[in-house]
Amino acid sequence: MIKNTDVNKFVNLKHKVLPKPNQRDLLDHSKILQNQVSKYSFATKKGISLKRNVPPKSSENQDSYIASPKMMGYNFLHLFAICDGHGTNGHKASNFLRNTLPKELKNRLQEETRSNGSQSLDISKLAEQGKCPLSQDMYNLFVNSFLDTNDSLIRQEFDTKFSGSTCCALLIYEKKIFCANVGDSRCILIRIPNLKQRLAENSHSSRVQKSSEDAKELKITVLELSRDHKPDDHDERERIESNGGEIQSYINSKGICVGPKRVWVKNHNFPGLAMSRSFGDEIASRVGVSACPEIKETTLTHEDAYIVIASDGVWEFLENKEVAEIVYEYYVQGNAEKAAEAIVKEAFDRWKNREIIVDDITCIVLFLDIKD
Repeated sequence: MIKNTDVNKFVNLKHKVLPKPNQRDLLDHSKILQNQVSKYSFATKKGISLKRNVPPKSSENQDSYIASPKMMGYNFLHLFAICDGHGTNGHKASNFLRNTLPKELKNRLQEETRSNGSQSLDISKLAEQGKCPLSQDMYNLFVNSFLDTNDSLIRQEFDTKFSGSTCCALLIYEKKIFCANVGDSRCILIRIPNLKQRLAENSHSSRVQKSSEDAKELKITVLELSRDHKPDDHDERERIESNGGEIQSYINSKGICVGPKRVWVKNHNFPGLAMSRSFGDEIASRVGVSACPEIKETTLTHEDAYIVIASDGVWEFLENKEVAEIVYEYYVQGNAEKAAEAIVKEAFDRWKNREIIVDDITCIVLFLDIKD
């Protein structure tokens, strides 16, 4: 669980330069498969209420993060994720995912490695050959890991009938990245034309700091590696309605629809979940809300600069391009810690200017260094 008793301070993991591979790494596989992540950092801020008589959504920060660099000892294999809890026990749900999902993925990778059947996920053999797992095998890995983790979650002692969590997970396997998403947390990849040339020019520049204005002048491309799972998306709505659910906004005492589309049990006023996929949420799962992830595969290029994974506390009032521009200044400086902190600060300020209740806000920033 992320704890932050002082809402005016950030909980922030100092930026880390991923360690150089040890001698075993060099002998086994690093000459073929190389680490593509130079630094990473996370920042989080607990939500608050700006009015004394209005309580915050939760007394706990319901966001959790996962940072598992060098999984299984491989310098090219990393797992990062954001989990955003909701409901009374949302903090317990997201914390459970943080502790359980990496183990589930690792165990399945190890099981496949030991298997005498299909060797498509034999990480050791693939690494020696400089190959990446097949897309279908990675799909099966994520789907089975997510669903088994969800089964374990709903068997916990704490109540998950109306509590759950999102999870946006990114697995980096050298230049292949796989994003598995459930809910409305989001992952974006930023591409910058002529990146190497620009970095070389900046290294010779007399200016110590680069402003966000520099980023606005660039033709930055933002690739969404995940899709927010909203109930009114056509395919999501179809699944929920076919399972006895209905999609509509909350209707207040005056009969006026308020806020986003939500999932309800037909002819009932619950659960009112504002997303179509989630871990936990037992009642909503009975009408089609699913913990099955949507998976996107991407190959990194020399123009790929950095990745941001964040809870909806960031995306509620910040567009993808705005987040990309915020990070650019600190990417040029090589300061991932400041980049993550700047995103959370800007998101927090936006909330304060527009709402009386500020959501929990969490992000992970990854700086890339794509090698030949």
